[in-house]
Amino acid sequence: MAGRTSNGGSPRAAADGARHRFLVPEPRELSVVRLDIYPDGGMARLRLWGALTERGRADFERRFTDSAG
Repeated sequence: MAGRTSNGGSPRAAADGARHRFLVPEPRELSVVRLDIYPDGGMARLRLWGALTERGRADFERRFTDSAG
């Protein structure tokens, strides 16, 4: 992962049970977020901050509508 934690360390250096924040070095359009979950961990939530592009919003709305049946 290219991001850094909020305390400046590498993602692997983050402590268990802590809030892990991975910052994008400069604003840019992202299309994929990867989350690895291991069996011994306790994943409570994943929060992402940002805004959808027009294309991203249209894709999301299409997938949502299509999943409604």
